[in-house]
Amino acid sequence: ILKIILKKNKRKELNFNGEIIKQKDLPGLLTMILFSPEDLMLIKGSPLLRRRFIDIELSQISRIYYNELVQYNRLLLQRNNLLKKIRENKKLIPMLDTWDEQIAKTAAFIVEKRLRGIEKLSKLAQKIHYEISQKMEILNIRYNIHNYKNEALNSFDDLFNFYIKALSKYRDNDIYRGSTSIGPHRDDIDFFINDISLKSFGSQGQQRSSVLSLKLAELEFLKLETGEYPILLLDDVMSELDTRRRENLLSLLQDNNVQTLITATDINLFNAHPKNKFFKVEKGIVSE
Repeated sequence: ILKIILKKNKRKELNFNGEIIKQKDLPGLLTMILFSPEDLMLIKGSPLLRRRFIDIELSQISRIYYNELVQYNRLLLQRNNLLKKIRENKKLIPMLDTWDEQIAKTAAFIVEKRLRGIEKLSKLAQKIHYEISQKMEILNIRYNIHNYKNEALNSFDDLFNFYIKALSKYRDNDIYRGSTSIGPHRDDIDFFINDISLKSFGSQGQQRSSVLSLKLAELEFLKLETGEYPILLLDDVMSELDTRRRENLLSLLQDNNVQTLITATDINLFNAHPKNKFFKVEKGIVSE
């Protein structure tokens, strides 16, 4: 049993099977997917949203990935602090070699996992979107390594060598800016419909359908990786979807017995189904 205990004027407490745990121990204990109105901005919003999306996904199935991500952010902060000091004292430049090697190793690990994860998600989302679009649209999702346009980097060694060379190449620029210009913190994820950029040329309906396909692909991805469907949280998105997309979503969840918690302000957005349960929240009071 996982509990999150909120107390007034105190830090929240995480409790798993009666024992207090730290936030770093959460990944993998309970897999969940959150679909909120913010996710409808996933395609046309900032790269930060897309990086956070894949990081949350991979952290749920691999605590090692989560730990490497935390380590990378720590190394990045330390390297950036050193870059700022070097602007005042050039004698510190040789110290960058040690940081660059550590960052290259961690970056290579993270990006290799992201590449594999996006590849699997793309295949799943493509099948789902093909049906949602009435077999008219082929959705492709590709991972975009910042400042790299050549042949694919497929292995950890390829990625490590790329980052060692790139960190050296952009070192002078990084010192001038006081920040690291290359790495997984600068990467992005691209979406294409029939090989046309969804962000640049896709309609609002295509973008929303693609996000819905991606979220449904997340369900299948986590089931394949963990053996069971995650809990799905839909936070006020039903009114954002048109009738066809809403019905497709509800039918899939009901047919696959996906445990889902949905918030909405209009009960008429839902179909009649024997497994549905409705709760009303009014003035902080919950009633069935």
